[in-house]
Amino acid sequence: MVYKNKLIAAIQVGGKTLREKGDTVELPFKSEYSIFLKNLETRRCKIDINIDGTNVTEGGLVINGLASVNLERFLDDNRKFKFIAKSRAIEEFRGNKPEDGIIEIKYGFEKRVEIVDVFPVVHHYYHPHRWGQPYYPPYRPGDITYGSSVNGNTKSADSSNFTGNVATAGIADIQCSTKSINRSLNINSVSASLDAAPIDDSGITVKGSESNQEFTTVSSFDIGKEETIIFRLVGGSNKIVTTKTKKQCPSCGTKVKSKHEYCPSCGTYVS
Repeated sequence: MVYKNKLIAAIQVGGKTLREKGDTVELPFKSEYSIFLKNLETRRCKIDINIDGTNVTEGGLVINGLASVNLERFLDDNRKFKFIAKSRAIEEFRGNKPEDGIIEIKYGFEKRVEIVDVFPVVHHYYHPHRWGQPYYPPYRPGDITYGSSVNGNTKSADSSNFTGNVATAGIADIQCSTKSINRSLNINSVSASLDAAPIDDSGITVKGSESNQEFTTVSSFDIGKEETIIFRLVGGSNKIVTTKTKKQCPSCGTKVKSKHEYCPSCGTYVS
């Protein structure tokens, strides 16, 4: 779970929050995952998410103040995020992009609107502090001029509406095909197995099962300075490592809570 400037972000599988190593999150291939986001500001937060270099929240996803959302699907249709291994066949068909496996979360909070109080100032005809001096400027009884004063307080714009045009340019379905080799059936079977096998721990996000998650579209608004949170997804074992999973000290074998970086028994750094 990552906290940065009033926003919490985490990757979840089956409702459980996965533990990060730096910006890297390990999850089993073929897992369907979600992106948990919580806004700790009282203002609305506008978010743009890029997965594998593709914007999956085109127009912006908005979270109301002090609210949260667990985004589980592409916004161009109702398919969940699914992480699969990048095989040779996939790499040859769609190419090997430097953004593969990267989740980039860009966000900013709604700009505060400064309220200016306007009040009338009535000038009388004579000024006791200017006895013996000409009346300048020559005000007449009943003349009214207007001045303004900022009381120092700021108020945010109305945040009753939920935001942002949510449509996405999702990721195209991956179609894999093995190379045809003009050899015997046994050689073709071996070739197909190699093409489908993972190259390493790298993977991509594709469309998975159907999701019932729904969104509301509202008008856009201006935001302030943008911040960025990055996750890098890699394939791992079938055992999911969550934030509640205890780590083991490599020196003495002591079970260590995930929030601790050092072993309480011997002081060894625990990754």
